[in-house]
Amino acid sequence: MSSLSHQYWMKAKLFTDRALDSAPDRTEDERRLWAVLALEMLGKGALAQLSPALVAKPNEEGKNLLMSVGAIGGDGQVQTVDAKTVFARCALAFRPFNSGEAL
Repeated sequence: MSSLSHQYWMKAKLFTDRALDSAPDRTEDERRLWAVLALEMLGKGALAQLSPALVAKPNEEGKNLLMSVGAIGGDGQVQTVDAKTVFARCALAFRPFNSGEAL
């Protein structure tokens, strides 16, 4: 597992723990939000294992993509794609992942 994939895995674990937390002040909507965020992080981790460029948000000059694959240095703040894009890419790369159900 690459370092980037490991970071996404750790975030997914944290978000899953929050989704399953039985604290009385945590609403059902909040639990669902944490669960969706965990799914997004798992998807990003899986895509990043294939190529970090799959989770980098493309821009005109390509800085995010180039930073994600280590071609250029930067401040470490690579912007990533949104959940809808992650789920669509996972549906193509990982069968039988269903992006409609994820959304």
